[in-house]
This record gives sequence, structure tokens and C-alpha cells, in this order.
Amino acid sequence: MSGWKLGLDGFVTHFMVSGPQEEPYFNEAKDKNQLRYEAYLRSLIAEHKPVGETGEILVGAKSRLNEEWKYYYDSGSCFVNISTFYSVMRRIHFDIATVLETSSDIDVMAALWSYAAVDVYCNGRLEGALKQPVYKPIQKRELTLHLKAGRNLIYLACENLGVRDTRSVAGLQILDHKDEIKVSIPDEACADAAAVAEAFLESARLESNKLCFDSPAPAGTSYTYRYHEEDFAKAKIPAVWYQAEGKNEILLENGQPYVTVKVVSGKLELKRVFERTEQLVPKYALREDGSAFSFEENKELIFRRIADVMSESRGEKFGFPISNILARKHFNDNSMDDERLMYEMLEMIEERYDCSDFLMCGLIRYLHNYPVEGAMKERIKDVMLNYRYWMDMDGFDGMCFWSENHALMFYTCAMNAGEMYPDEYFPRAKMTGRELHLYGRNKVLQWLDDVEEYGFEEFLSTVYMCVTFAALINVVDYSEPEISKRAAAVTDKMLSMLALHTYKTGIVAPMGRVYRSVLYPFDQGAMALMNLINPKLPYTFGEGWLGFYASSHYPIPEGLVKLMEDDVETNYTTGNARVYLEKNDDYCLTSVASPREPFTRWENETLKEDVDITTHNFTKSFNERFHGTTYFRPGTYGYQQHMWYAALDGEASIFVTHPGSTTEEGDLRTGYWHGNGVMPALKQQHGLLGGIYVIPDEHPIGYTHLY
Repeated sequence: MSGWKLGLDGFVTHFMVSGPQEEPYFNEAKDKNQLRYEAYLRSLIAEHKPVGETGEILVGAKSRLNEEWKYYYDSGSCFVNISTFYSVMRRIHFDIATVLETSSDIDVMAALWSYAAVDVYCNGRLEGALKQPVYKPIQKRELTLHLKAGRNLIYLACENLGVRDTRSVAGLQILDHKDEIKVSIPDEACADAAAVAEAFLESARLESNKLCFDSPAPAGTSYTYRYHEEDFAKAKIPAVWYQAEGKNEILLENGQPYVTVKVVSGKLELKRVFERTEQLVPKYALREDGSAFSFEENKELIFRRIADVMSESRGEKFGFPISNILARKHFNDNSMDDERLMYEMLEMIEERYDCSDFLMCGLIRYLHNYPVEGAMKERIKDVMLNYRYWMDMDGFDGMCFWSENHALMFYTCAMNAGEMYPDEYFPRAKMTGRELHLYGRNKVLQWLDDVEEYGFEEFLSTVYMCVTFAALINVVDYSEPEISKRAAAVTDKMLSMLALHTYKTGIVAPMGRVYRSVLYPFDQGAMALMNLINPKLPYTFGEGWLGFYASSHYPIPEGLVKLMEDDVETNYTTGNARVYLEKNDDYCLTSVASPREPFTRWENETLKEDVDITTHNFTKSFNERFHGTTYFRPGTYGYQQHMWYAALDGEASIFVTHPGSTTEEGDLRTGYWHGNGVMPALKQQHGLLGGIYVIPDEHPIGYTHLY
């Protein structure tokens, strides 16, 4: 009997996949609690229609979903993971097929893992199901597979609600008889070619400036350096692929940190991405003699970098241009078709893409600083009047309102938009502009009250602090003096915290919410803010958020460079977290206490009866239920929290995570290197840090990562 062995812990690791099939989904909101409503939609979305005839399952052939079957390859993965981000709601279907081979009839215990709704068929017989999708944590269902001697078709029919970061993930784990089972794929003719291509890619190893293989590259092998483009205009240009057929090694160019190798055989296609960490180095803006530019000179360089990007990439399908347009207006730069970009942006706001509040916040800044006339003026007015400024207003969409950065964005947009059109009627809000202004103003004040008392929930986030910075300077610039003064003080506090955790060449900090950029402290988004403050530091693009600052009068506070450079040993609280930090010339060690004791946490109001759902306190509680908690406790399911770092500088750091995924692919939170599936116990004393993980059986990944 030929075939592949089972993978780690008995997981099946070879599949064919069809989909995702994506359809627009609409269901007018009847519940002002958006999270509860999305959970309700997930309970409705799965239809569980019998699969019936599947037809021939061949690579390149159309499935019952009218989508092509593909061989699924993701080096080392224990799951099929086709997760992605949906800016508008979609109904998602995807099918997965594999073959289990045995030499005799056996009944096998298996565990199905998924966030989606899944029906599991063995040789056409329904063996078990997960009835409805969930956002988190991953679901587990044990079932029995009745295998016959020979080849057994295992078919997973999966359904999901596509909204924002959507976990289209499924895995099958064999719990017994592991030595009696081998794995194949339904397309027997492609199995040998897939095995050859996979073995070739798995043999690859990086050696200095070469990518080496154990055997000559098979026919149809090519490679590209394209990975991610910040500029959406450049991202739309097709990648350049170089032929590698017959080569035992590829000589790699300097300055190219990513290389993707692709093997194509007929309709079979396998890819693997390699990351050259030594090529990922800090970027400095310095004079020819190595000295730093002045604050004002460096600020202009920052704005120029943002202006030179047409539109910030938001995945593969579209870009967000407002920060770039704001930077170009600063220079009176008419080199790009910004009128067209503005109209495209207004369409995204009108359709209420998730994160369209970012665009609205930038649009408000544009209107405060630059004139608009004629058709553009009327189009902007129409879009702003009909926007949905909060989740209890009329409309149906997949926008995230409740996280700390989004909440402030929506609040300040409501406050400013209402003030701009005081006598107009906002139909979704059912308010006049004056009423909407007061509504938003009240929410902004509640947000400031909360952060002033408790500190940031998304503390030290090198992604979201940039977003919050942009929202805060809108409050600083376009609010009455008392509110402006308070917003400036909160912005000062945010920058002071980031400066305190800037160590030599990077931000070294535990974080309330984080992404994969934690691998490279010098390359995190908030380093754009630190480079603004201290031009000697490395710079990053920072998603272009400093484009907002080009028209702001917010003054950077004094003393931040000293905070970056001084030795310190301290601890402080933010949200429900207690953060520890020790940094000196030799090392930086920083963490959150887990558990934090003695401690009385702030009360989550979603757990109370008859709570006022219109307050920011409720929104904050709501966010904790969805995006995870700053109440760090051992054994708690995590989300995007980064719990500790040790570093010698921004290029030499270590940390441990409990991954939420077994490979890099897919848009997962918790991911492969960021966040924690389950939180550890953690305690820091001076230069010592102790951590203990206890991973429950209900979590599919039974190991931790040391980076």
C-alpha cells in the first residue's frame, strides 16, 4: 500500500480542496448588539445540504460548488487553512477531500477540528458534523470512521460566515490505529506528481545567499521575490517569475528577504515561501556622513515616503488611499489621479467596508484642510449623511466598531461629521447633525474618561497605536479646547509608553494586540512614530498613518528621546494588565504578570443584567468578549496578546508563544508566531522570567514556540 504517513499527533496532512465559493450575504440587522447578531447569523448560515454525488475529484475539475479542485499544500500544516479577511459579509462554502488507505476493515476514532460548520462523509456516509460556525475557540467533535480495506474517500463539506478575519480552517486527527493508515488523495494520477513536487520543496534549505535542494528542480519550477507591496498600484503589477528547472540551487539576490518557489505540473501547482531573516534589516534615513536629519527634515522625508505611495494595500483586492492623498496635499503634489482615488474611496465608505471608519476619519481631516467643490462636494455630503456611525444605527454590514481604536474612530467621526452638517438629517442615525455631534462628543468624552482612568486596552500595540494616534490627533485638532487638551494628554501618554519600551533599535514590549511583526521589533508599524520623534532610529512605513500628521498642530512632547535611552526598571498598569520592564545597556526584559495579584479587575458589563448598552463601558466590555482580554490568567484562551520579550536590541530578541495555527498561511488570530492559543503563568523579577504553559486537550496544538 502506497501513500503518505499521518502527520504530527495523527493529523491527516494531505488534501484536495475546492473553494472557497463566496456569495454576497445580506440579513438586515434586528439586534443592536452586533456581536450577538453575528453569532445569530452564524447559527443561520449553515444549510447542511446532503452532498450527494461528488463527481470525479480531479485536480482542475469542477466540484459540486462549481469551483476547481486543487491539491492543498502548506508545508507542515495539520489543517486546511484558507482563512482570509472579508471587508463585506459573504456566505462561504468550501469542500475538502482526502483518502485513507487501510489493509483491512477497521473502525477508527477521529477528531474533527474546525471553526466552520462541517459535515464529514466517509465513502458517502455521513459520520458526524459540527452544526454551526464559531469565531473562537476552535471546535472539536469526536467521531467514528468506518473504513473498508483499500481506499476510503473522506469528504468534508464546510460552510462559514465571511466577516472580517474569518477562520476557514478544518483538520482531521486520527486517534487510534495510526500505524494501520496511510493517506492519499482522490486524484490518483496526480498523487505521484504531488509527492515529487512536495518532496522537492520540503528538501529546500537556505544556505547563505543560496536556496539549495536535494535534487534538481523538476520541470515547471520557478521562483519570484514578490511577497507584499505597500503600494496597491505596484501590487497589481504581475510578479516576475524566474525559471529554475534542473537547478540544484538558486543564487539569491541581496536585499530580497522573501523568495517563493513554485512547481507546476499540468494543473497541479505547489508553492512554498522562504524568509531570509538576515535580509530583513533596519532601514535608516541618514545623511551621507551618517548623521541624523533634524526633526523637521526627517518629518518631511516621512511625508514624502507616504506621498510617493499611490494607495496603501489592503490585501489583494483594493487599497486605502486617504493617508497618501493627505501627504500629497501637504506637498501640493498632483502627480497621481487623486480625484479618481477619492471617488473609489467614497464607494468603499458608502458600501461600509470594514475599516471604512479609517477612511472617514481621513476624509474629515481632508475637509478641514482643503476645499472641495461641485460634484465631489455633493458626493462627499451624500456619503457622510448616509454613513452608519455606530452599530445600533440602521444598516447591515460587517464593520468592527468595538475595538479600542475603531471605537474612537467612530466616535470622533460622528462628532465631526455632525458638526460639519449641523442642519442636515442623518437617516441611519435618525439624528440631525447637531444631535449627531453631541452624540459623538459624549462618546469621545467617555472614551477619554476610560483611558485616563484605566489606560489602554490595546496597550503598546505596534499596529493599533498608530491607528489610535491618527484618531486622537483628529480629536486634538477638531474639538473644543478642553476636549482637545485631554486628547493631547492621552496622546502624550501613548507616545511616552512606546518611547519607554523603545530599546536601542526597536520597540520591545508586551502588547494588548499584535501581529506577526513581533518577529522584527525594528520593523514594527509604531517605529514610524518613534522615528518621527528620534530621527536616529530605524523608520517604517507604518501603513502611512503619519499622513494624518502632515496637517496636524499636535506638538510632540519633550523628553521622549531620554525615555528611549535611559536605563529603567519599573512596573505599571494599563487596562487590566501589569507590565514589567527592565532595560539597560546589556539587555531588555519585559512582560505582563499572569496572573496579576492582588488585583480587582474592571467589571465586564456584558455579564450584568439590564445594562445600558449605549455606553462606552459596555463597548469596552463587548470588545473584551470578542478581541480577548487584558485580564491575563493562566489557561485562559488568548487572542492577539504578546506576553513577553527579551532582547539585546531591535534585531536580537526572543519570546515564547503557544501558536494558534500550525503554519504561517491564512489570516488567523491567534497566528503561528503572534498571540497565544492559551495563556501561560508568567512572572518577572528583575532579570529573571518564569513561564509555565498547561495546554488543554480541547486545543489541537500541543506545543509551544521559542523564537
